[in-house]
Amino acid sequence: GGDGSDFANYQGSAVGVTVDLLTGAAVGDAEGDTLISIENLYGSSFDDKLTGDNGRNIIGGELGYDFISGNGGDDALSGEAGNDNLSGGDGADRLVGGTGVDLIFGGNDNDSIDAGSENDQGYGQAGNDSIYGGAGGDQLDGGDGNDTLEGAAGSDTIIGGLGIDTASYAGSAAGVSVNLATGAVSGGDAAGDTLSGIEQVLGSGFADTLTGDADANTLWGLGGDDVLAGGGGGDALKGGAGNDRFVYTALSDSAASGLGKDAIRDFSAGDRIDLSAIDADGNPGNGDTGFTFGTGDFTRHAGELRVVTAGAIQVVYADVNGDKAPDFAINVISDHTLTAADFVL
Repeated sequence: GGDGSDFANYQGSAVGVTVDLLTGAAVGDAEGDTLISIENLYGSSFDDKLTGDNGRNIIGGELGYDFISGNGGDDALSGEAGNDNLSGGDGADRLVGGTGVDLIFGGNDNDSIDAGSENDQGYGQAGNDSIYGGAGGDQLDGGDGNDTLEGAAGSDTIIGGLGIDTASYAGSAAGVSVNLATGAVSGGDAAGDTLSGIEQVLGSGFADTLTGDADANTLWGLGGDDVLAGGGGGDALKGGAGNDRFVYTALSDSAASGLGKDAIRDFSAGDRIDLSAIDADGNPGNGDTGFTFGTGDFTRHAGELRVVTAGAIQVVYADVNGDKAPDFAINVISDHTLTAADFVL
């Protein structure tokens, strides 16, 4: 091959080929070939076994049921047509299944997987991986690391694995509803999906309803008028564009201080913080009392709500029992100055 990035092309082979760039082994129409300074391979229209070396390889399987392994290096592997098996190995690899029912393993680094158009399986393994399912009912498993998994259309099984993992519905053509606490999902690309080991949800460009669990979650609505409810834990909530609603149903949804306090990261005019489900004075005997918005210090009256500016953060404090100490707090990061009109009390 010489200098540059060179290809050995077996697209015209009458039978499947086996080529290993690491060992130099070759079978089929490739048998007898000596490959020198070859970095990249195109397989035949039949069942091939193509293996890279420890450098950066581009390997395409063409037609047939192919086994493609990148070995070391940052490789680009494509199964194309047929039911293929792809394995990235070491390095930050790009793996594309193509058409057919494909089985794809990312390997030991930060890999990108596009499983293809059928009912595929994509496993990120180690590293912070990005896994896209495409059409069909796919099984996507992030493995170790902080992974982003997008099943797209079809009833997908999305498994985050270890780390802080994200289920993405950014490409959905309609709004989605995702509840990490109950596992209930519906709408758009979420319909029929099963989620486990997911800590973060990225919604669509439409009106989404995203609900967290008892852990620290990140919920991002993107476009549309979204409803975000973090649940327990110190959650990060980002509505994105649109008139969004940040919903709190219990004092335990956001701690008064420390790591369990939620952060609303992009509040803007038209958004609302909905506290209407919380009994402001903690006394169910007199009905569901709403909070009283005010400024200054608490005045030993139950059900008071205050906003205190601390640098670039506005902190919402609530005192439900009148002891002048906050029982609930939210950090709000916004250029918009909060007033009573920004709350549903």
